[in-house]
Amino acid sequence: MPVVAARSPGDCFDVAIEAWRIATRFMTPVMVLSDGYIANGAEPWKLPNVDQMEPIKVVHPGPAEPGETFLPYKRDEMLARPWALPGTKGLEHRIGGLEKEDGTGNISYDPKNHQHMVNTRARKVQNVAEVVGPLNVEGPEQGELLVLSWGGTYGACRTACEHARRNGQSVAHAHLRWLNPFPRNLGEVLHRYRRVLIPELNMGQLRVLINSQFHLGAKGYNKVQGKPFSVSELEAAITATLAGE
Repeated sequence: MPVVAARSPGDCFDVAIEAWRIATRFMTPVMVLSDGYIANGAEPWKLPNVDQMEPIKVVHPGPAEPGETFLPYKRDEMLARPWALPGTKGLEHRIGGLEKEDGTGNISYDPKNHQHMVNTRARKVQNVAEVVGPLNVEGPEQGELLVLSWGGTYGACRTACEHARRNGQSVAHAHLRWLNPFPRNLGEVLHRYRRVLIPELNMGQLRVLINSQFHLGAKGYNKVQGKPFSVSELEAAITATLAGE
């Protein structure tokens, strides 16, 4: 399923709305990740003007025409299914079962259909990357080092990179909000730098995924002490990485 991670307490508001937008557009559950640093953190946050926010539009199919057969698993260009309101005349269909037949939604135990449906759902999730946009980079567009962060490490990583650039170091910073799917341009961004450093408040789960998918030798900086990163320790990790340590 799609997975999005907030980067700060205030960002949780925007992430929740984005998750709803993706869930209703693609007809799929969306996982929203938070972490202990965000849960125990605080920041000033300006209340948005709700009237000026882009509405989340959902289009439901209308009653079926006489003789028309409703296909609850007929997909659009993004592979999303129609969302039929329960009780709509002519749109009755079965829910439940281990697997559905493509198109009709009938329960199916056909092995080839199951393979096809699993592949289709995977492609649908990957299509989310077309909507959420590319990965943005702060700092040099290419160079010696890219610091790649996610979740509540955003503030410390961004500040440490800003300090490093002020000291003349070639360091860029990119922050991942969408962890599944990854942004379309992630691989291209990663390969523009000689080294990639991924600080994580775990044992390096994102680093494993990045190295596996993009064939990198990204270095991890991991901390599992129940405490967030300090800017100074990230600055030291950046300097060590640049030195090849």
